[in-house]
Amino acid sequence: MGAVAIKYREIVLEALPEELGAALQLGYAWISKGSLEKAHEVFEGVTRQALACEEAEQVCRGLKKIGDVLMELLEYRGALIAYGAGLEIRKALSQRDPNNTQCQHGLGLSYENFGKVLEARGALAAWSEGMVVVLGRVRGQGAEKE
Repeated sequence: MGAVAIKYREIVLEALPEELGAALQLGYAWISKGSLEKAHEVFEGVTRQALACEEAEQVCRGLKKIGDVLMELLEYRGALIAYGAGLEIRKALSQRDPNNTQCQHGLGLSYENFGKVLEARGALAAWSEGMVVVLGRVRGQGAEKE
């Protein structure tokens, strides 16, 4: 994907700003062009918009892509936070509908993403940091307060 693909997706988003699929595609185009910062910006926008529309699946997609970009940038703490937030949403969706195989599959992928950060960071350091994130959410606090 090149500049034409990016321009096309930007035009679509100008005409249809609520089109989250096109926004995700724009983020992918920025990744393929090597502009991770621009992709991160797009995925954050997708996530904010999906939150406002209460579209849990799109929120999870946005958080996953934010985590992916942060992993590429070697920003493991941010990736843990993004993947962890998506994991919590996936857990809630799976608990609400335990027979929904798509929810269960999404939950498994979320655990895998979280595990990739742990592996990249080194088991002990990442486990410790991951527990701070998880415990902070359980206690209703942000991980930054720990």
